[in-house]
Amino acid sequence: MKANVFTSVIVALFLFVTNSLVVKADSDALLYHNVEKQDNVVSTTYFKGDGKSENLIPFKKKVNTMNEQGLCVSKVTYIWNSVEKNWSPVDKMDYTYNGATVASVTRHSWNEKTRNWGEAQHISYTQNEENLSAK
Repeated sequence: MKANVFTSVIVALFLFVTNSLVVKADSDALLYHNVEKQDNVVSTTYFKGDGKSENLIPFKKKVNTMNEQGLCVSKVTYIWNSVEKNWSPVDKMDYTYNGATVASVTRHSWNEKTRNWGEAQHISYTQNEENLSAK
C-alpha cells in the first residue's frame, strides 16, 4: 500500500510539472479553446493568439474517449509541431472503473524515437463502502 501511495505522489508530481510546462503560454498571448463532440469522443483544441482570429496558433489538443455510461476511459494529449505542421502525441491515460468509481489509471508517455507509447505507469485506487479512499 505504501508503494501505491508513493507511486501516486510521484505520478501526480510528474503530471503537475508536465502540465505546467505544456500549458504555459506566452505572457502576452491569450489562450483560446474549441470543443468538438462526436459520438463518444470529445476533442478540445487550445490556441494561442493576440485576440484576432486570423492570428491564432495551434497549441495543444486533448482527446477524451467516453464509454456508454459517459465515463472517460481514455485521455490523449497532443502538442502542435510547428515544423511538421501536425499534432504530436505527448501522453495517454487509460481509466478502468469499478461501477462509476475509478479503480485504476494507466499512464503512457509517447516515445518519439520508437514512434510508440512507452511503458505503462499504474495507479490503483481502493475504496471502502462509503466510496472513500481506503488505506
